[in-house]
Amino acid sequence: NQVRARAGMPPYNGSAMGQARLRERIYNEDRIEFCFEDHRWGDERRWKLFDKQTMNGELNLPIYKQIYHMYRIQINTDPDTQEVTNYTYPPAEKYPVRSFLSPKNYYFPIPDTEVKKTPNLQQNKGWEVGD
Repeated sequence: NQVRARAGMPPYNGSAMGQARLRERIYNEDRIEFCFEDHRWGDERRWKLFDKQTMNGELNLPIYKQIYHMYRIQINTDPDTQEVTNYTYPPAEKYPVRSFLSPKNYYFPIPDTEVKKTPNLQQNKGWEVGD
């Protein structure tokens, strides 16, 4: 709330809205604030959003809550006046669906040379290699 006050935004009353609703508001606020700064993938991994929904199940959610399906913005204009008539959000033409393996994609692999140096060190889940 201190940051929100500095920006001239109203404070959140976390006790009145509950933890789940407060987190949803914070996730959405970050999504909007950092939309063109290439932070979204890191946020989704850090918040473990991929564990909370499935690729097929999210199609019933609003577009802004979807993490697996990618969309683009299509600006439609009037052919005569060239004025914007509306916006649509069709699926992305290239890579319309993300692939994510949990828990593998939440972590980076430990270099194999380091694992071999320290026998007690275990490779992160999903990154194990055969003997």
